[in-house]
Amino acid sequence: IVLRARRGYLIKELDESEIAEIFELRAVMEEHAAHVATKVRTPQDIKEVQALLVRMEAMSKGSLADAPQWVDVNREFHNRIFASSGRKHLCQAINNYRAWVDGYIRVEIGMTGKLSEAHRDHRQIVTAFKNGDADLCARLSREHCLHTCARLLKALKAKAKSKESTKAP
Repeated sequence: IVLRARRGYLIKELDESEIAEIFELRAVMEEHAAHVATKVRTPQDIKEVQALLVRMEAMSKGSLADAPQWVDVNREFHNRIFASSGRKHLCQAINNYRAWVDGYIRVEIGMTGKLSEAHRDHRQIVTAFKNGDADLCARLSREHCLHTCARLLKALKAKAKSKESTKAP
């Protein structure tokens, strides 16, 4: 939903190239933030990130009705890692992109109903973060963004194909 000045709200169609661009920018920023965060993280940072992972995984065992809450905890999980970097402006830029991305993540979860790949990515990120492997944590964070984008675009294409097949005489 987009607010248009003096004209009200508009429901905007999801544009594949826009989605890809947003996720690509997010991937670059999150890769950098994860690298910096992993190098300077504290035992408390590790503990809090692990606790958020446990919360997300517990929520995914429920129904898709938990998806909105899962997206909120997912955002908190990523923000907690990046906050460990101590880079205020970087975290603010990431949050701006996450504001756009969260809507797409909600769509992706609603369309696919799958969280297993996201959880696998999250566990790998947490392990690299805990072990202090900044290069691996950075790479995994980047790949995680790109995996989410790929799942969303695949689901959108499948839905478009399904619509086309139902329109055919």
